[in-house]
Amino acid sequence: MSTSRWIVLAATAVLGPAALAADLQLGTWMLNPGKSKYNPGPPPQSGVVKIEAHESGIRYYAKAVDAEGRDIRPVEFTANYDGKDYAVRGSTMADVVSLKRLDANTVEFTYKKSGKAVVTATSVVSPDQLTRTVTMKTSPSSGRQIENTAVYELDRSGRP
Repeated sequence: MSTSRWIVLAATAVLGPAALAADLQLGTWMLNPGKSKYNPGPPPQSGVVKIEAHESGIRYYAKAVDAEGRDIRPVEFTANYDGKDYAVRGSTMADVVSLKRLDANTVEFTYKKSGKAVVTATSVVSPDQLTRTVTMKTSPSSGRQIENTAVYELDRSGRP
């Protein structure tokens, strides 16, 4: 059995089919650098975000290769959709994140460093559930100006 199928089956067993269907963020998402816009640029050469169901939230893992071909340290966290702060591992910009579901397709991520919001990201899954667009903007307190739109496509390998 493929890993993707196992994840879906495990999530269904724990959460039930209705909860799994409700979280469109779940899956393995591959960055499409050609459709993405990074300010400042350039975009990474590649990136993958893996989002799995966990309690009333997600387990998030992201890794990328920068424009020069160097691996970027993976970022990971486990957080619920309750607006509370949860520890982030691997990020130099933030030490905690909070998640808030805005609607069935949209989740807002607020990343904080030392208690101050430094990045707000909005993740929107397309109606066909094959594309995930993440808009990210830094706050003035972050010390750097970033406005990125990253377009991810669902990795359907190993799926029926």
